[in-house]
Amino acid sequence: MGFYFLLLQVATIASIFSGMGVEQGNQKFISEAVANTPGSVTVVVSRLNGIVFAATAGVLGIIWVGWQLLETLWFKGAPPIIRYFLLGMIAVMTVERIQSSMLRAMDKMGKSSMSDGVVRQCFLFLVLGILYLMKPERLLLEGVLTAWLLCSIAGLVLARFWCGSALAPYRKNEPEHGPSLSHMIGVSIPLGVASATAVLRGASDMLVIGWLMGPEMAGLFGPVKRVTTLVSALTPVTKMLQPMVAGLYAKNQIKELGALCRKASLLSTAVGLILVAFFVIYGNTLLSKVFGPAFAGQGPILFILVTGLAVRNYLSAAGVVLQMTGQHMLTMRVNILFCLFAIAALILAAQSGQLLWIACAASGTMVLQFILLSHLAQRHTGIRTYFMPFTSR
Repeated sequence: MGFYFLLLQVATIASIFSGMGVEQGNQKFISEAVANTPGSVTVVVSRLNGIVFAATAGVLGIIWVGWQLLETLWFKGAPPIIRYFLLGMIAVMTVERIQSSMLRAMDKMGKSSMSDGVVRQCFLFLVLGILYLMKPERLLLEGVLTAWLLCSIAGLVLARFWCGSALAPYRKNEPEHGPSLSHMIGVSIPLGVASATAVLRGASDMLVIGWLMGPEMAGLFGPVKRVTTLVSALTPVTKMLQPMVAGLYAKNQIKELGALCRKASLLSTAVGLILVAFFVIYGNTLLSKVFGPAFAGQGPILFILVTGLAVRNYLSAAGVVLQMTGQHMLTMRVNILFCLFAIAALILAAQSGQLLWIACAASGTMVLQFILLSHLAQRHTGIRTYFMPFTSR
């Protein structure tokens, strides 16, 4: 089980780099084109896809050449075929992110959410459930990864159809010149680095556990962390806000932009507090029922991780505002700084051999990062991005 969760973390980080910041570039450039120059939408999409293709080829080549290092750090003793599964997962995740962000930028929020892993997860639960009932022996690592890839490809085919339908109206417009390729690359690279370092900071707990404590401990921590994704799944503020913030900023509607961020913060906080309360009461029971008796005592870890995510969601609009209002270089520097800080804190926590201290280090560094981002967003843009009671502005 530990290899599966480590593989997901490595593939997720690599897919961010192979996306070359185009996931965020889609939000910025496509949203701006839709708002101001609809005729340039197809040109922008074509250029962004070209950037992704070149970057993905480069990342896959690096993974292939550097496999021995990855095997030494995290996959020692894993089946050799896992190398090919990793390459396939990176490619699939990259395309999935790009398709989802493209739909989001064109205001297809429902389809964007479905294509952002939801379709894959639904197919995967169905396939794994059938395999468990019919042939449980196939639920080994290779079988689960094969099912993951096949379900992901099915989701990509459906999302490709949705993207074609969303682009169809813009193909009828008179072609217009969009932003230059060099400008798009220049903006996408810092956006990509900022996003990749943020994801690396979020995945660093699993990577440090796998490196210093072994895949068995990663197998204990991974499922608990996976449960916490409910907080992000039910409050997808960051991804939904990106195209809206870019569009409002392009129209210079700063007051409306601030109001939107504060409303999103209020919604995220309400949902996050409900989930925190649920996991406080039922955390141990949920973990033991879903993953087995070995997880019955992991409730405190779940509570710490969920609380950290709830605070992050409360403040998460700040990062979006900085990225979408021309402060992407500042965001990149903050993300790099806190990525290094988180890794150092987690290495120290790992010396205790206790997963609880790992959870404290991961959540604590994340909360500090978003407090700083909120301060910087208000300082550089004049926008308070988080909700405060009894305050109208």
